[in-house]
Amino acid sequence: MVFETGPYLWVEHEIIVKVNPLFLQLTMYPEKDLLGKSLKEVFSLLRMTYPFKDTEELPGSVDAFLFNRSLEVREVSILKRRVSEFSGYVLGFFEKPASRIDRKFPLVHLMKSYALKGIGIFTVTPDIILLDANQTFLNFFDAPGNQREYSIGRPIHEIVKGWIGSNSEQVWRNILATGEPFQSGEYCYMGFERSPTYWQTTMLPVFELGQLKYVFEMTEDITENVLKVKQNEEQAQVIKEQKRVLEENLRMKDELISILSHEFKTPLAVINSAIQAMETLCRDEITPSIQKYVKHIKQNVLRQLRLVNNFLDISRHNAGRLTLQPQNVDIVYLTRAIVDSIVLYAQQKQIRIDFHSSRSRKIIAIDDEKYGRILLNLLSNAIKYSPNGGQIDVRLAFRTRDKHQIMTVRIIDNGVGIPKDKLNIIFDRFQRIENSLTSQAEGTGFGLTLVKLLVEMMHGRISVKSKEDVGTCFTLELPVAEQSVLPAHQPQNELSDRRLIQAASIECSDIYEA
Repeated sequence: MVFETGPYLWVEHEIIVKVNPLFLQLTMYPEKDLLGKSLKEVFSLLRMTYPFKDTEELPGSVDAFLFNRSLEVREVSILKRRVSEFSGYVLGFFEKPASRIDRKFPLVHLMKSYALKGIGIFTVTPDIILLDANQTFLNFFDAPGNQREYSIGRPIHEIVKGWIGSNSEQVWRNILATGEPFQSGEYCYMGFERSPTYWQTTMLPVFELGQLKYVFEMTEDITENVLKVKQNEEQAQVIKEQKRVLEENLRMKDELISILSHEFKTPLAVINSAIQAMETLCRDEITPSIQKYVKHIKQNVLRQLRLVNNFLDISRHNAGRLTLQPQNVDIVYLTRAIVDSIVLYAQQKQIRIDFHSSRSRKIIAIDDEKYGRILLNLLSNAIKYSPNGGQIDVRLAFRTRDKHQIMTVRIIDNGVGIPKDKLNIIFDRFQRIENSLTSQAEGTGFGLTLVKLLVEMMHGRISVKSKEDVGTCFTLELPVAEQSVLPAHQPQNELSDRRLIQAASIECSDIYEA
Protein backbone atom coordinates (compact mmCIF):
# COMPACT_ATOMS: atom_id res chain seq x y z
CA MET A 1 0.00 0.00 0.00
CA VAL A 2 1.30 3.50 -0.85
CA PHE A 3 1.27 6.75 1.18
CA GLU A 4 0.70 4.86 4.42
CA THR A 5 2.65 7.61 6.26
CA GLY A 6 0.33 10.43 5.26
CA PRO A 7 -3.22 11.43 4.36
CA TYR A 8 -4.52 10.01 1.11
CA LEU A 9 -7.57 9.45 -1.08
CA TRP A 10 -8.28 6.37 -3.26
CA VAL A 11 -9.86 7.44 -6.52
CA GLU A 12 -11.50 5.18 -9.08
CA HIS A 13 -13.22 6.55 -12.17
CA GLU A 14 -12.80 10.01 -10.57
CA ILE A 15 -14.90 8.90 -7.55
CA ILE A 16 -13.56 8.72 -3.99
CA VAL A 17 -13.68 5.09 -2.88
CA LYS A 18 -11.44 5.16 0.18
CA VAL A 19 -10.19 7.74 2.70
CA ASN A 20 -7.61 7.02 5.38
CA PRO A 21 -7.93 8.43 8.97
CA LEU A 22 -5.04 10.87 8.50
CA PHE A 23 -6.90 12.58 5.68
CA LEU A 24 -10.00 12.81 7.88
CA GLN A 25 -7.83 14.32 10.62
CA LEU A 26 -6.28 16.83 8.17
CA THR A 27 -9.58 18.00 6.72
CA MET A 28 -11.80 17.50 9.81
CA TYR A 29 -14.57 16.20 7.52
CA PRO A 30 -16.35 12.92 8.32
CA GLU A 31 -15.93 10.00 5.97
CA LYS A 32 -19.56 10.18 4.81
CA ASP A 33 -18.95 13.70 3.37
CA LEU A 34 -16.17 12.32 1.13
CA LEU A 35 -16.92 8.74 0.03
CA GLY A 36 -18.83 8.42 -3.18
CA LYS A 37 -18.15 12.04 -4.16
CA SER A 38 -16.37 13.00 -7.32
CA LEU A 39 -12.83 14.31 -7.03
CA LYS A 40 -13.96 17.72 -8.28
CA GLU A 41 -16.63 17.86 -5.57
CA VAL A 42 -14.08 17.06 -2.87
CA PHE A 43 -11.65 19.67 -4.20
CA SER A 44 -14.48 22.21 -4.21
CA LEU A 45 -15.39 21.21 -0.64
CA LEU A 46 -11.78 21.82 0.40
CA ARG A 47 -11.75 25.08 -1.60
CA MET A 48 -8.84 23.91 -3.67
CA THR A 49 -8.07 24.59 -7.31
CA TYR A 50 -8.55 21.36 -9.29
CA PRO A 51 -4.95 20.60 -10.33
CA PHE A 52 -5.33 18.07 -13.16
CA LYS A 53 -7.60 16.62 -15.81
CA ASP A 54 -9.09 13.17 -15.32
CA THR A 55 -6.29 10.54 -15.33
CA GLU A 56 -3.53 12.96 -16.25
CA GLU A 57 -0.40 12.25 -14.20
CA LEU A 58 0.76 15.04 -11.91
CA PRO A 59 4.30 16.18 -12.68
CA GLY A 60 5.99 15.24 -9.42
CA SER A 61 4.10 17.13 -6.72
CA VAL A 62 1.88 20.19 -6.74
CA ASP A 63 1.70 22.71 -3.88
CA ALA A 64 -1.75 23.94 -2.91
CA PHE A 65 -3.74 25.49 -0.05
CA LEU A 66 -6.41 23.33 1.54
CA PHE A 67 -9.18 24.59 3.84
CA ASN A 68 -10.50 22.20 6.47
CA ARG A 69 -14.03 22.10 7.83
CA SER A 70 -13.18 24.91 10.30
CA LEU A 71 -11.88 27.01 7.38
CA GLU A 72 -8.32 26.79 8.70
CA VAL A 73 -5.86 26.89 5.85
CA ARG A 74 -3.24 24.18 5.39
CA GLU A 75 -0.49 24.28 2.76
CA VAL A 76 0.05 20.81 1.27
CA SER A 77 1.99 19.03 -1.46
CA ILE A 78 -0.16 16.69 -3.58
CA LEU A 79 1.28 13.54 -5.20
CA LYS A 80 -0.52 11.20 -7.61
CA ARG A 81 0.41 7.54 -8.01
CA ARG A 82 -1.11 4.67 -9.98
CA VAL A 83 -2.06 1.49 -8.11
CA SER A 84 -1.47 -1.76 -9.95
CA GLU A 85 -4.08 -3.73 -8.02
CA PHE A 86 -7.01 -1.79 -9.48
CA SER A 87 -7.80 0.72 -12.19
CA GLY A 88 -7.71 3.82 -9.98
CA TYR A 89 -4.99 5.92 -8.36
CA VAL A 90 -4.06 7.41 -5.01
CA LEU A 91 -3.66 11.12 -4.11
CA GLY A 92 -1.39 11.83 -1.19
CA PHE A 93 -1.68 15.13 0.75
CA PHE A 94 1.44 16.03 2.74
CA GLU A 95 1.24 19.17 4.90
CA LYS A 96 4.34 21.29 4.46
CA PRO A 97 6.29 21.77 7.68
CA ALA A 98 6.07 25.19 9.45
CA SER A 99 3.54 26.41 6.88
CA ARG A 100 0.57 27.21 9.07
CA ILE A 101 -0.26 30.90 8.95
CA ASP A 102 -0.64 31.37 12.71
CA ARG A 103 2.82 29.89 13.28
CA LYS A 104 4.57 31.41 10.29
CA PHE A 105 3.24 34.92 10.96
CA PRO A 106 2.44 35.11 14.69
CA LEU A 107 2.33 38.93 14.79
CA VAL A 108 -0.22 39.11 11.97
CA HIS A 109 -2.23 36.37 13.66
CA LEU A 110 -2.20 38.41 16.90
CA MET A 111 -3.27 41.60 15.10
CA LYS A 112 -6.08 39.66 13.42
CA SER A 113 -7.55 38.84 16.83
CA TYR A 114 -8.23 42.52 17.47
CA ALA A 115 -11.33 44.05 15.95
CA LEU A 116 -10.06 47.63 15.64
CA LYS A 117 -8.85 47.23 12.07
CA GLY A 118 -9.60 44.79 9.32
CA ILE A 119 -6.79 42.25 8.70
CA GLY A 120 -6.79 40.01 5.63
CA ILE A 121 -4.14 37.51 4.46
CA PHE A 122 -4.03 36.63 0.77
CA THR A 123 -2.01 34.29 -1.34
CA VAL A 124 -1.25 35.29 -4.91
CA THR A 125 -0.42 31.85 -6.32
CA PRO A 126 -2.05 30.88 -8.58
CA ASP A 127 -4.82 33.41 -7.94
CA ILE A 128 -5.52 36.09 -5.33
CA ILE A 129 -7.13 33.91 -2.65
CA LEU A 130 -8.25 35.06 0.81
CA LEU A 131 -6.52 32.69 3.24
CA ASP A 132 -7.74 34.21 6.49
CA ALA A 133 -9.32 37.40 7.85
CA ASN A 134 -10.98 38.76 10.94
CA GLN A 135 -14.65 39.67 10.94
CA THR A 136 -13.86 43.39 10.90
CA PHE A 137 -12.24 42.90 7.50
CA LEU A 138 -15.15 40.82 6.18
CA ASN A 139 -17.70 43.36 7.36
CA PHE A 140 -16.41 45.76 4.73
CA PHE A 141 -17.96 43.65 1.98
CA ASP A 142 -21.54 43.28 0.76
CA ALA A 143 -23.39 40.06 1.60
CA PRO A 144 -22.56 37.23 1.19
CA GLY A 145 -18.90 38.38 1.11
CA ASN A 146 -19.20 39.49 4.72
CA GLN A 147 -19.69 35.87 5.82
CA ARG A 148 -16.63 33.82 6.69
CA GLU A 149 -18.19 30.62 5.30
CA TYR A 150 -18.50 32.28 1.91
CA SER A 151 -15.26 34.30 1.66
CA ILE A 152 -12.39 32.25 3.13
CA GLY A 153 -10.60 30.32 0.41
CA ARG A 154 -12.28 32.21 -2.43
CA PRO A 155 -10.72 34.49 -5.07
CA ILE A 156 -11.03 38.19 -4.33
CA HIS A 157 -13.09 38.84 -7.45
CA GLU A 158 -15.77 36.49 -6.11
CA ILE A 159 -15.83 38.18 -2.70
CA VAL A 160 -15.80 41.83 -3.70
CA LYS A 161 -18.59 42.83 -6.04
CA GLY A 162 -17.45 44.99 -8.92
CA TRP A 163 -13.79 44.24 -8.24
CA ILE A 164 -12.88 43.46 -11.85
CA GLY A 165 -12.04 46.70 -13.63
CA SER A 166 -12.06 48.73 -10.40
CA ASN A 167 -9.32 50.90 -8.88
CA SER A 168 -8.83 48.15 -6.31
CA GLU A 169 -7.92 45.65 -9.03
CA GLN A 170 -5.42 48.13 -10.44
CA VAL A 171 -3.79 48.45 -7.03
CA TRP A 172 -3.46 44.68 -6.79
CA ARG A 173 -2.06 44.41 -10.31
CA ASN A 174 0.60 47.01 -9.46
CA ILE A 175 1.60 45.07 -6.35
CA LEU A 176 1.86 41.83 -8.32
CA ALA A 177 3.90 43.53 -11.04
CA THR A 178 6.27 45.53 -8.81
CA GLY A 179 6.25 43.67 -5.49
CA GLU A 180 6.08 47.06 -3.75
CA PRO A 181 3.87 47.88 -0.74
CA PHE A 182 0.83 50.10 -1.10
CA GLN A 183 -0.55 52.63 1.35
CA SER A 184 -3.47 54.98 0.89
CA GLY A 185 -4.45 57.93 3.05
CA GLU A 186 -8.01 58.01 1.73
CA TYR A 187 -9.18 55.46 -0.80
CA CYS A 188 -12.64 55.45 -2.36
CA TYR A 189 -14.31 52.27 -3.60
CA MET A 190 -17.45 52.58 -5.73
CA GLY A 191 -18.27 48.92 -6.41
CA PHE A 192 -20.50 48.03 -3.49
CA GLU A 193 -24.27 48.09 -3.56
CA ARG A 194 -24.26 50.75 -0.87
CA SER A 195 -23.00 54.27 -1.41
CA PRO A 196 -19.26 54.86 -2.06
CA THR A 197 -17.00 53.74 0.79
CA TYR A 198 -13.71 55.26 1.92
CA TRP A 199 -10.76 53.33 3.29
CA GLN A 200 -7.31 53.68 4.74
CA THR A 201 -5.37 50.69 3.48
CA THR A 202 -1.88 49.28 3.92
CA MET A 203 -0.88 46.29 1.77
CA LEU A 204 2.41 44.52 2.45
CA PRO A 205 3.80 41.92 -0.02
CA VAL A 206 5.66 38.95 1.49
CA PHE A 207 8.19 36.94 -0.50
CA GLU A 208 9.16 33.29 -0.04
CA LEU A 209 12.22 31.81 -1.78
CA GLY A 210 12.42 34.97 -3.87
CA GLN A 211 8.83 34.72 -5.11
CA LEU A 212 5.88 36.92 -4.12
CA LYS A 213 3.56 34.58 -2.27
CA TYR A 214 1.49 36.48 0.32
CA VAL A 215 -0.03 39.92 0.73
CA PHE A 216 -1.10 41.20 4.14
CA GLU A 217 -3.82 43.83 4.03
CA MET A 218 -4.69 46.11 6.96
CA THR A 219 -7.75 48.24 6.21
CA GLU A 220 -9.85 50.69 8.17
CA ASP A 221 -13.25 51.91 7.03
CA ILE A 222 -13.16 55.72 7.35
CA THR A 223 -16.38 56.34 5.42
CA GLU A 224 -18.14 57.89 8.41
CA ASN A 225 -15.25 60.27 9.12
CA VAL A 226 -14.85 61.25 5.47
CA LEU A 227 -18.59 61.86 5.08
CA LYS A 228 -18.54 64.01 8.22
CA VAL A 229 -15.66 66.05 6.80
CA LYS A 230 -17.46 66.38 3.46
CA GLN A 231 -20.67 67.31 5.27
CA ASN A 232 -18.80 69.94 7.29
CA GLU A 233 -17.22 71.28 4.10
CA GLU A 234 -20.63 71.41 2.43
CA GLN A 235 -22.11 73.12 5.48
CA ALA A 236 -19.20 75.56 5.53
CA GLN A 237 -19.86 76.32 1.86
CA VAL A 238 -23.56 76.82 2.58
CA ILE A 239 -22.72 79.09 5.52
CA LYS A 240 -20.26 80.99 3.34
CA GLU A 241 -22.93 81.50 0.69
CA GLN A 242 -25.49 82.47 3.31
CA LYS A 243 -22.99 84.93 4.76
CA ARG A 244 -22.39 86.40 1.31
CA VAL A 245 -26.14 86.77 0.73
CA LEU A 246 -26.58 88.25 4.21
CA GLU A 247 -23.75 90.73 3.66
CA GLU A 248 -25.26 91.66 0.30
CA ASN A 249 -28.66 92.14 1.92
CA LEU A 250 -27.10 94.21 4.69
CA ARG A 251 -25.29 96.31 2.12
CA MET A 252 -28.52 96.88 0.22
CA LYS A 253 -30.28 97.64 3.50
CA ASP A 254 -27.62 100.19 4.43
CA GLU A 255 -27.90 101.76 1.01
CA LEU A 256 -31.67 101.92 1.37
CA ILE A 257 -31.38 103.46 4.85
CA SER A 258 -28.86 105.95 3.50
CA ILE A 259 -31.15 106.93 0.62
CA LEU A 260 -34.19 107.21 2.89
CA SER A 261 -32.22 109.16 5.47
CA HIS A 262 -31.12 111.66 2.83
CA GLU A 263 -34.72 111.96 1.66
CA PHE A 264 -35.88 112.58 5.24
CA LYS A 265 -33.09 115.03 5.96
CA THR A 266 -33.97 117.40 3.14
CA PRO A 267 -37.52 118.29 4.29
CA LEU A 268 -36.36 118.34 7.92
CA ALA A 269 -33.71 120.89 7.00
CA VAL A 270 -36.35 122.98 5.20
CA ILE A 271 -38.69 122.84 8.21
CA ASN A 272 -35.85 123.72 10.58
CA SER A 273 -34.84 126.67 8.38
CA ALA A 274 -38.44 127.84 8.27
CA ILE A 275 -38.68 127.71 12.06
CA GLN A 276 -35.44 129.67 12.43
CA ALA A 277 -36.77 132.24 9.98
CA MET A 278 -40.02 132.53 11.93
CA GLU A 279 -38.13 132.96 15.22
CA THR A 280 -35.87 135.61 13.68
CA LEU A 281 -38.11 137.54 11.27
CA CYS A 282 -41.51 137.08 12.84
CA ARG A 283 -40.59 137.15 16.50
CA ASP A 284 -42.95 140.03 17.35
CA GLU A 285 -45.84 138.51 15.42
CA ILE A 286 -45.82 135.12 17.12
CA THR A 287 -48.25 134.84 20.01
CA PRO A 288 -47.27 132.86 23.13
CA SER A 289 -49.59 129.97 22.20
CA ILE A 290 -48.18 129.76 18.65
CA GLN A 291 -44.66 130.03 20.05
CA LYS A 292 -45.37 126.98 22.19
CA TYR A 293 -46.39 124.95 19.12
CA VAL A 294 -43.37 126.20 17.17
CA LYS A 295 -41.07 125.01 19.94
CA HIS A 296 -42.78 121.61 19.90
CA ILE A 297 -42.25 121.42 16.14
CA LYS A 298 -38.63 122.52 16.49
CA GLN A 299 -37.86 119.94 19.18
CA ASN A 300 -39.34 117.08 17.15
CA VAL A 301 -37.54 118.21 14.00
CA LEU A 302 -34.26 118.14 15.94
CA ARG A 303 -35.12 114.65 17.24
CA GLN A 304 -35.69 113.45 13.70
CA LEU A 305 -32.46 115.09 12.54
CA ARG A 306 -30.60 113.29 15.31
CA LEU A 307 -32.10 109.96 14.26
CA VAL A 308 -31.39 110.60 10.58
CA ASN A 309 -27.79 111.63 11.29
CA ASN A 310 -27.23 108.48 13.34
CA PHE A 311 -28.75 106.32 10.60
CA LEU A 312 -26.57 107.99 7.97
CA ASP A 313 -23.34 107.64 9.95
CA ILE A 314 -23.95 103.98 10.83
CA SER A 315 -24.83 103.09 7.24
CA ARG A 316 -21.78 105.00 5.98
CA HIS A 317 -19.60 103.15 8.46
CA ASN A 318 -20.96 99.77 7.39
CA ALA A 319 -20.37 100.69 3.76
CA GLY A 320 -16.82 101.84 4.55
CA ARG A 321 -17.59 105.43 3.53
CA LEU A 322 -17.27 107.04 6.96
CA THR A 323 -13.76 108.51 7.15
CA LEU A 324 -11.75 110.56 9.60
CA GLN A 325 -10.59 114.10 8.83
CA PRO A 326 -8.08 114.92 11.55
CA GLN A 327 -6.59 118.35 12.04
CA ASN A 328 -4.54 120.04 14.74
CA VAL A 329 -6.74 121.15 17.64
CA ASP A 330 -6.20 122.27 21.20
CA ILE A 331 -8.07 119.33 22.69
CA VAL A 332 -8.39 120.99 26.12
CA TYR A 333 -10.07 124.06 24.64
CA LEU A 334 -12.26 121.91 22.37
CA THR A 335 -13.43 119.65 25.21
CA ARG A 336 -14.27 122.67 27.41
CA ALA A 337 -16.22 124.26 24.51
CA ILE A 338 -18.25 121.07 24.05
CA VAL A 339 -19.05 120.96 27.77
CA ASP A 340 -20.02 124.65 27.77
CA SER A 341 -22.36 124.10 24.81
CA ILE A 342 -24.48 121.67 26.80
CA VAL A 343 -24.63 123.59 30.09
CA LEU A 344 -27.91 125.26 29.05
CA TYR A 345 -29.62 121.87 28.81
CA ALA A 346 -28.22 120.74 32.14
CA GLN A 347 -29.59 123.87 33.80
CA GLN A 348 -33.09 122.87 32.69
CA LYS A 349 -32.81 120.11 35.37
CA GLN A 350 -30.64 122.14 37.79
CA ILE A 351 -27.71 119.82 37.01
CA ARG A 352 -24.21 121.13 37.60
CA ILE A 353 -21.44 120.26 35.12
CA ASP A 354 -17.77 120.66 36.12
CA PHE A 355 -14.82 120.29 33.78
CA HIS A 356 -11.30 119.34 34.95
CA SER A 357 -8.13 118.90 32.88
CA SER A 358 -4.63 117.83 33.87
CA ARG A 359 -3.26 120.16 31.16
CA SER A 360 -4.17 123.72 30.29
CA ARG A 361 -3.31 123.23 26.63
CA LYS A 362 -2.55 120.22 24.39
CA ILE A 363 -2.36 120.30 20.60
CA ILE A 364 -3.21 116.97 18.94
CA ALA A 365 -4.46 115.84 15.53
CA ILE A 366 -8.08 114.70 15.79
CA ASP A 367 -11.36 114.74 13.87
CA ASP A 368 -13.02 117.44 15.98
CA GLU A 369 -16.50 116.92 14.50
CA LYS A 370 -16.60 113.22 15.38
CA TYR A 371 -15.01 113.86 18.77
CA GLY A 372 -17.78 116.38 19.40
CA ARG A 373 -20.43 113.81 18.42
CA ILE A 374 -18.99 111.35 20.92
CA LEU A 375 -18.86 113.74 23.88
CA LEU A 376 -22.24 115.34 23.17
CA ASN A 377 -23.89 111.93 23.08
CA LEU A 378 -22.30 110.86 26.37
CA LEU A 379 -23.09 114.19 28.04
CA SER A 380 -26.71 114.19 26.83
CA ASN A 381 -27.11 110.67 28.23
CA ALA A 382 -25.63 111.81 31.55
CA ILE A 383 -28.15 114.67 31.74
CA LYS A 384 -30.99 112.44 30.59
CA TYR A 385 -30.38 109.80 33.26
CA SER A 386 -29.57 112.18 36.13
CA PRO A 387 -32.20 113.49 38.57
CA ASN A 388 -32.90 117.17 39.07
CA GLY A 389 -30.11 118.81 41.04
CA GLY A 390 -27.55 116.18 40.01
CA GLN A 391 -23.83 116.50 39.35
CA ILE A 392 -21.78 115.64 36.22
CA ASP A 393 -17.97 115.73 36.17
CA VAL A 394 -15.92 115.74 32.97
CA ARG A 395 -12.26 114.90 33.53
CA LEU A 396 -9.58 115.12 30.85
CA ALA A 397 -6.14 113.61 31.51
CA PHE A 398 -3.04 112.45 29.61
CA ARG A 399 -0.71 109.57 30.40
CA THR A 400 1.84 107.30 28.75
CA ARG A 401 1.20 103.60 28.13
CA ASP A 402 3.66 101.35 26.31
CA LYS A 403 5.61 104.43 25.19
CA HIS A 404 2.46 105.90 23.60
CA GLN A 405 0.50 108.89 24.88
CA ILE A 406 -3.13 108.22 25.74
CA MET A 407 -5.86 110.81 26.26
CA THR A 408 -8.55 109.81 28.77
CA VAL A 409 -11.93 111.47 29.13
CA ARG A 410 -14.20 110.42 31.99
CA ILE A 411 -17.83 111.49 32.23
CA ILE A 412 -19.15 110.77 35.72
CA ASP A 413 -22.73 111.30 36.89
CA ASN A 414 -24.72 110.51 40.01
CA GLY A 415 -27.77 109.39 38.07
CA VAL A 416 -29.92 106.27 38.11
CA GLY A 417 -27.10 103.96 37.03
CA ILE A 418 -27.24 101.02 34.65
CA PRO A 419 -28.48 97.56 35.72
CA LYS A 420 -25.70 94.98 35.87
CA ASP A 421 -27.38 92.78 33.26
CA LYS A 422 -27.45 95.70 30.79
CA LEU A 423 -23.79 96.73 30.98
CA ASN A 424 -22.72 94.27 28.27
CA ILE A 425 -25.39 95.32 25.77
CA ILE A 426 -25.71 99.09 26.05
CA PHE A 427 -23.50 99.56 22.97
CA ASP A 428 -25.72 97.28 20.88
CA ARG A 429 -28.33 98.69 18.53
CA PHE A 430 -31.80 99.50 19.91
CA GLN A 431 -30.66 99.10 23.55
CA ARG A 432 -31.77 101.79 25.97
CA ILE A 433 -32.38 101.94 29.71
CA GLU A 434 -35.99 102.28 30.80
CA ASN A 435 -36.49 104.48 33.87
CA SER A 436 -39.06 106.89 35.20
CA LEU A 437 -36.50 109.70 34.87
CA THR A 438 -36.42 109.18 31.09
CA SER A 439 -40.13 109.18 30.40
CA GLN A 440 -39.68 112.52 28.70
CA ALA A 441 -36.43 111.53 27.01
CA GLU A 442 -37.24 109.08 24.29
CA GLY A 443 -34.52 107.68 22.05
CA THR A 444 -33.91 104.85 19.61
CA GLY A 445 -30.88 103.24 21.25
CA PHE A 446 -28.60 104.12 18.33
CA GLY A 447 -26.52 106.75 20.14
CA LEU A 448 -24.09 104.54 22.05
CA THR A 449 -23.79 102.21 19.07
CA LEU A 450 -22.56 105.14 16.98
CA VAL A 451 -20.31 106.32 19.82
CA LYS A 452 -18.54 102.96 19.93
CA LEU A 453 -18.16 102.88 16.13
CA LEU A 454 -16.62 106.37 16.12
CA VAL A 455 -14.28 105.57 19.03
CA GLU A 456 -13.05 102.40 17.31
CA MET A 457 -12.53 104.35 14.06
CA MET A 458 -10.24 106.66 16.06
CA HIS A 459 -8.35 103.55 17.33
CA GLY A 460 -9.61 104.12 20.85
CA ARG A 461 -11.83 102.26 23.26
CA ILE A 462 -14.74 103.07 25.53
CA SER A 463 -15.79 101.35 28.75
CA VAL A 464 -18.44 101.85 31.39
CA LYS A 465 -18.79 101.26 35.11
CA SER A 466 -22.09 101.75 36.83
CA LYS A 467 -24.07 101.01 39.96
CA GLU A 468 -27.80 101.41 40.20
CA ASP A 469 -28.98 104.45 42.17
CA VAL A 470 -25.35 105.57 42.56
CA GLY A 471 -24.21 106.68 39.13
CA THR A 472 -22.30 105.89 35.96
CA CYS A 473 -18.78 106.52 34.65
CA PHE A 474 -17.99 106.33 30.93
CA THR A 475 -14.25 106.20 30.17
CA LEU A 476 -13.06 107.18 26.73
CA GLU A 477 -9.44 106.41 25.77
CA LEU A 478 -7.98 107.80 22.55
CA PRO A 479 -4.40 107.68 21.29
CA VAL A 480 -2.72 111.06 21.06
CA ALA A 481 -2.05 111.16 17.33
CA GLU A 482 0.94 112.90 15.80
CA GLN A 483 0.23 116.48 14.83
CA SER A 484 -0.53 117.17 11.20
CA VAL A 485 1.25 119.81 9.17
CA LEU A 486 -1.76 122.12 9.35
CA PRO A 487 -1.60 124.83 12.01
CA ALA A 488 -3.61 124.39 15.18
CA HIS A 489 -6.92 126.21 15.26
CA GLN A 490 -9.36 127.16 17.98
CA PRO A 491 -12.94 126.03 17.57
CA GLN A 492 -14.56 129.33 18.52
CA ASN A 493 -15.43 130.12 14.90
CA GLU A 494 -16.96 126.68 14.29
CA LEU A 495 -17.91 124.24 17.00
CA SER A 496 -18.43 126.79 19.78
CA ASP A 497 -20.77 128.92 17.71
CA ARG A 498 -23.26 127.77 15.07
CA ARG A 499 -22.05 124.24 14.43
CA LEU A 500 -21.49 123.39 18.08
CA ILE A 501 -24.71 125.04 19.20
CA GLN A 502 -26.64 123.23 16.46
CA ALA A 503 -24.96 119.89 17.27
CA ALA A 504 -25.78 120.30 20.97
CA SER A 505 -29.40 121.21 20.27
CA ILE A 506 -29.80 118.12 18.05
CA GLU A 507 -28.07 115.78 20.53
CA CYS A 508 -30.12 117.08 23.48
CA SER A 509 -33.42 117.25 21.64
CA ASP A 510 -34.90 114.31 23.56
CA ILE A 511 -33.97 115.53 27.03
CA TYR A 512 -36.77 117.91 27.83
CA GLU A 513 -40.06 119.25 26.66
CA ALA A 514 -39.56 122.89 25.84
